[in-house]
Amino acid sequence: MEDAKSKLPAPVQAVFEAENNIRRLAASSNASYEEMEKYAVLAGLAPNNNSEYPSGTWALHPDGYYIRYIPKAYSITRVQIYVPQELIDKAGKDPIIYDAPYGIACPANVGSQRLAQTNEPLEPDYTKKLTTICNP
Repeated sequence: MEDAKSKLPAPVQAVFEAENNIRRLAASSNASYEEMEKYAVLAGLAPNNNSEYPSGTWALHPDGYYIRYIPKAYSITRVQIYVPQELIDKAGKDPIIYDAPYGIACPANVGSQRLAQTNEPLEPDYTKKLTTICNP
């Protein structure tokens, strides 16, 4: 088996080895999610083969703001939003709120997986507390 595996291209060998490691961890029945994830998601980002819509391209949302998605890893996507001054002026004193779970990032490649969004920050600082001040 090792002789046959050694004749495979290096990327295929890596996948073969990852699958064996996943099987070993699953059989042990006490592997953590992080251990499984280490082998299930191979390092590196998938190449962006879509030159018409490269990663990070700004898109005009139907609500009038611009948004772009920048994948950092399979489970993390940085979302950046630009709100034009006209939209801010139109809102007046009303807050402009972007609620991520109501949006889904749809890659330009129709065969790609859609990305559900959350409001969880990329690098949260849980030492800071929000306070609400109510003026009766």
